[in-house]
Amino acid sequence: MNISTQQNGAADYRFAKNFTLIITIIFLIGAACGINSWPYQAIIHNSNQSIISIIFGTFTNFSISFLLLFFASKASIKWRLALLVSGSLISFLCAFYFEIHHPIDWLLNQGAKGVMNLIGFYSIPACIYLLLRVTKIIPSTGNTIFNQNFTNLFWVAVLFTSFPFIALEIGIFFNPQVYDSYAMHWDGISKLNLDIHFYQFISDHYWLRFLVGSAYGLTPIGFLAASIKQLNGYPKHVASAARTWLILSGCALIAYSFFPITGPSYIFTKEHYAPSLVAWAKYPIDLIAGTTAPRNGMPSMHFAWILTSTILWWRSGSAWWSRTLFIITTCLTATATIFLGEHYVVDLIVAVPFALAAIALCTNTVNWSHPERKWTVLGGFLTWFVWVLVLRNLVPFAQSHPWFCWVMNGMTALVVILQCVAMKRFTSLAETPIEDINVESGAKSGFFTTFENKIGAMFFASGAATLIYHVLFVKKLALIFGNTSSTTLSVLAIFLGGIAIGTFVGGRFASQTKRPLFSYAVLHGLIAVYYIATPTILNLTQTIYVSLVSGLLPESPILYLFQLCLGTMVLVVPTVLIGATLPMLTQVLQNEKQRLGSQIALLYLVNTAGAAIGALLCNYLLVASIGVASTTLIAAMINLFVALGGLELNKKFTFSQANSPAIDALSVSNLNKLFIPVGLTTLFLGGALSMGIIVIYAHMLSIVAGNSTYTYGSILATSLAGLSIGSLISKKILANAKDNHLCWLAYCFLGLAICSFVSIYFWNTVPGYFASFVRHTIAQDFNVREAIRIVVCALIMVPPTIFIGVTYVIGLDLITQRATLNQIRMLGLGASLIAIGNMIGVMLFGFCLLSAVGGLSSIYVIAALSLILASSIIFLNRKEGMKIDVLAIILTASIGLLFYRMPLHYEAISSGANVDFKPHFFGKAIDHIENFGSGMTSVTQMDESGVKTLLANGEALGNNVWDGKITSQLGFAITSLLHQEKRGRALVVGYNTGLTSRMYKEAGFKDLDIAEPNKDIVLLANNYFGDVTRQVTSMQNVTLHTTDGRNMLLLSPQNQLYDVINVELNSIGEAGVASLYNQEFYQLAKAHMQADGILQQRLQLHYLNPTDILGIIATLRSEFNYVSLYRINDEGVLIATNDIRHKDANALAISAVNQNSSLVATLRHGKQSPEVIQKSILLDNQSIDRYVAKFETEPGTWISNDDNLRLEYSTPKGNANEATASYAKNIHLLEQFQSPKIATP
Repeated sequence: MNISTQQNGAADYRFAKNFTLIITIIFLIGAACGINSWPYQAIIHNSNQSIISIIFGTFTNFSISFLLLFFASKASIKWRLALLVSGSLISFLCAFYFEIHHPIDWLLNQGAKGVMNLIGFYSIPACIYLLLRVTKIIPSTGNTIFNQNFTNLFWVAVLFTSFPFIALEIGIFFNPQVYDSYAMHWDGISKLNLDIHFYQFISDHYWLRFLVGSAYGLTPIGFLAASIKQLNGYPKHVASAARTWLILSGCALIAYSFFPITGPSYIFTKEHYAPSLVAWAKYPIDLIAGTTAPRNGMPSMHFAWILTSTILWWRSGSAWWSRTLFIITTCLTATATIFLGEHYVVDLIVAVPFALAAIALCTNTVNWSHPERKWTVLGGFLTWFVWVLVLRNLVPFAQSHPWFCWVMNGMTALVVILQCVAMKRFTSLAETPIEDINVESGAKSGFFTTFENKIGAMFFASGAATLIYHVLFVKKLALIFGNTSSTTLSVLAIFLGGIAIGTFVGGRFASQTKRPLFSYAVLHGLIAVYYIATPTILNLTQTIYVSLVSGLLPESPILYLFQLCLGTMVLVVPTVLIGATLPMLTQVLQNEKQRLGSQIALLYLVNTAGAAIGALLCNYLLVASIGVASTTLIAAMINLFVALGGLELNKKFTFSQANSPAIDALSVSNLNKLFIPVGLTTLFLGGALSMGIIVIYAHMLSIVAGNSTYTYGSILATSLAGLSIGSLISKKILANAKDNHLCWLAYCFLGLAICSFVSIYFWNTVPGYFASFVRHTIAQDFNVREAIRIVVCALIMVPPTIFIGVTYVIGLDLITQRATLNQIRMLGLGASLIAIGNMIGVMLFGFCLLSAVGGLSSIYVIAALSLILASSIIFLNRKEGMKIDVLAIILTASIGLLFYRMPLHYEAISSGANVDFKPHFFGKAIDHIENFGSGMTSVTQMDESGVKTLLANGEALGNNVWDGKITSQLGFAITSLLHQEKRGRALVVGYNTGLTSRMYKEAGFKDLDIAEPNKDIVLLANNYFGDVTRQVTSMQNVTLHTTDGRNMLLLSPQNQLYDVINVELNSIGEAGVASLYNQEFYQLAKAHMQADGILQQRLQLHYLNPTDILGIIATLRSEFNYVSLYRINDEGVLIATNDIRHKDANALAISAVNQNSSLVATLRHGKQSPEVIQKSILLDNQSIDRYVAKFETEPGTWISNDDNLRLEYSTPKGNANEATASYAKNIHLLEQFQSPKIATP
């Protein structure tokens, strides 16, 4: 092989195998979650078939692939003879099994199907041989590179065969609505729709039908054939067929989400699609919802496959007859695509520039600096994007102006011509990959060395443990300091501050130590010890906190100072230790062959990837399965294993200062003098902007995507995934020493600005996207809904964090490359500046800007600052070709101006579609307030009726309809008063529209405390629901506390006892709310109640699963001797007490209510009365005891506490239930335990 003109493709085949394995793992996870079917499930789904039939059917489906691979494997003559003999034997055995007495006649009668069956017989021994070959049971001979490539290709072919159907199935999951009507009208307007005579002609000829059908079904074989042809090497200007196969398929699947279609045969059925296409004009131009057919366009992936494989086959050098065969197959595939009703003609048109762009994208031997490659890729994908915009928005315009269709077709043809001209020049522009030359010469290739693999695995694991620890600490400190936005932001700021100190100190220590790997192991050992001690430390922290602040008001400023100090004391040790690990490991990996930035990229890549996995595992698996304490121990064990691994590696690792890279004087002199100041400034400001955008996006996602306990982990995981991808990209950038890295830094900030501007569009569309699943049966499962939320989080969080990840690594590379003598120390300084910037970003955007100007304006601020920072870097780094950079700045600013005029649709954002995936409309938003942690609180008003609704993140808290929602609210307010005649002190947890607080004050309580963590609810309720609240918070002896009910009781003096505690929270599924249904809260409540006090709590009867209701009641019953359940207008109210005299509604209490004229008048206004409420009891004390005893096999089985967090993780799953059905199911179960004396209302 002449390596100057050929490439062996080893890296491409290896990439294809790894890419395929990753996708397989993703599909397996998706199948486990119920998102897609299992690989190969479609083949063996028929349980009525025998094992022999399943095996035979499987090999028939993939027979050609196996035989092609067999003959490509260079099998010896003896193995080819063995294939012939064994295949013939299998065919006769199958004939005997299936009772075919004349097999030759049977095959002839079967026609084409018989040929496929015969091929299937021989594919079975071919597959067995291939498996033995790739597993090295049969030794391979010949060229080492060929054998490696062949093995990789075999696994790609075997795994990829299951991908297309699953991938299209996932398209159903992501895209509930399709644009078939738009594509059909476009074809009709341009006179390119299916001709009925053409359809009839093919239908009338069996062999023609067989040819077009086979061509369509066998399109992947074209890519396999091209990949096989390239096994021995291929021209350097030609893209790898294996790589292009996967990249093209991935790009097509992404494209399907922008313009999803199913094809006419699925919309109109296979029997009627042809006449329907002819009569296209009678159908409306509208989105089609509810179909469960695969989403397979636009563009047509089958046609793009065969077209691309034909081009690659042609360019790889081949005989004329084979080229002709590929061209004929391409034409037959295009015909089949239309004839079979799989696609529209416009799909084929768009597929051509799209396929050429994918080929150029995969031609890695042509540098990106060459405009031929750059514009071939951009031109193709941009043409596709223009088509998407036109088809989604301008079909009605084309209907009035048919000429526009041919303008688009002509533009596409011009782009294709220009792409072909540019690609023709690839021959002279291509360079032989260095990695391929190394492989030929016997040098080891790969992304990491073996030692780096082990170091990377350790840092991956430590990243996972760190995020598990962070998530747990946020939860536990919220229970101690209160579930408020200030607590969440403070914990995050302290965490980042500790990291900053750790990286700075660690950098100085690592630059001096002679045993960095040993020191790294010791650090993780100390972290593990601290994790193990965490439960004791947290208990001690709570004891100290309560002793210091007991009796202080929850909103007292001094309280925040105590929280900050105690939080710092708890977090500073582990975070400093964690921060010190980065410079320590970087010192370990430092060598003369690679610049330090590449090692930093590697460490950031694996650490953030591990952190993302840790966040997901903690969020969705660990805590929900084994509880907080055990999850903390798992994090400690991970760190302990990392420490042991470091000690083991240290035995074989020798470090000397000579390992430090020596940068020659010429290189140093050529480095821009601005590198260090620009780098340090960029790291600090980039850190602030990056954390600012994460805080703002987290706030916005809590509004539009949900505010359950799962949301925080999903946001963390997706943002960390973006950072990991950014680190991977930065490693590729740093590998090219010719690049101007300052320019890349500027481009990343421009990308961050563009992402910020474009996100405004997404905030408006996400609620509608959730609502579009209303008729989609696949979205009725919690796992599927949560996967949809994660995808939404990823689409919004990943793009900006990719740019952030690149800026971190390149910024650190800039400053370390300049600092020739103290690179590790400079790394510590730079990393600490990132963390300090992160901390300032949290405080600036979380505490200040968000509350002051709102989420939308904060996004504008981040985008503007990113644009200014990028412009400053570009103008400071003056260079040739600066006109392009200035053009990029102008383009970014133009995009900003375009989106600046786009308002947020507050009606849609506050619609609550994220809760139950249904559209809701509460009226026009007349006011709203945003706040981190509490999200967005808004008031809507219906124009016609004037009904006002108070909403928190889309959840309706109440309205002003006295004969509707207020009737239920009056029931919530008055139930406890029928059990308690005393009117000393009362506590209301949850303000809502203020009705309960008002009723308690009217009832005559001398002192009334109100605990509401969201001050915006109180403000809007008082401003817009004055007839309901009567401004109760301004009345004498009424005290409003801006905190949650649990923190309120924790801070209350021991002698402050309540006669009634009323917990009236709207949704238990919201983050932090379930802690007020845990055993520890009931213990607190009991400790702060009079001996004959009453605890009242709202119980959801809709949505919740029966086990959730059982858990709530069993937990409450574990602390109170007497518990009863009322049903008031389809809502549940729990009453609990330890005093036997107050376990039921009593005459004294009822008399006290009836004698209160103000209270009676309010009840009459809302069509409510004590008598009606008294009759609404569903389960009395004895019924509750029977109910709990029935299901509680062991004491405490169903109890929810701060360790198992059972309710926090289970109740959000209930939102996937249908409201009416779940209510009926729960009531039916509860009524089985009613006492005979209680009549069902």
